Amino acid sequence: MIDNLEILETFKNELYIGNYDKARLYGNNLPAEVRSHSRIGLMRIRACMLQGNMLAAREAYQEIAFDEASPGEKLILAVEAASIHLFFHSEIRQAVEMAEAAFSNVDKVTIEPVLWAEARRVYIRIWLSAYIYYEVSRDKKHEILAELLSISEILISSGWETEGVTARLTYADNIKD
Repeated sequence: MIDNLEILETFKNELYIGNYDKARLYGNNLPAEVRSHSRIGLMRIRACMLQGNMLAAREAYQEIAFDEASPGEKLILAVEAASIHLFFHSEIRQAVEMAEAAFSNVDKVTIEPVLWAEARRVYIRIWLSAYIYYEVSRDKKHEILAELLSISEILISSGWETEGVTARLTYADNIKD
């Protein structure tokens, strides 16, 4: 029996030290039934994205067994799907709409706070892409950025340190106009 927590820890460690290719290859070599687990699939997606390999990220996404995912995992994956869509199609408004639809289809109280925070972090990443291409006002940008500090606290206190620090860095990189 393969321990998913051990697999997730291996992914986390490899990604933390920047071994993106090693993490991607590790994930690709897992049995299909393990690769299809939502959290492992998410780690595979992230390893590919960090490498800039969006095609592999999309392929990892397509292998996930969504029927076994929790509502929070489904939310994160739906927002990541919008992010992948943005990359492949450069359809900013459609990606924002896809991400917003993912949030409108769930009840926040059914989602673990850390998973909600992570989904919001990815959502903000999409919104910042929209800002870069002038599809969002400066006021909306600052409204969106304000959420990142509380998101980072939730993520870090829940053991999602890399994502929490990423939220803080995103805030710091974007707070200036």
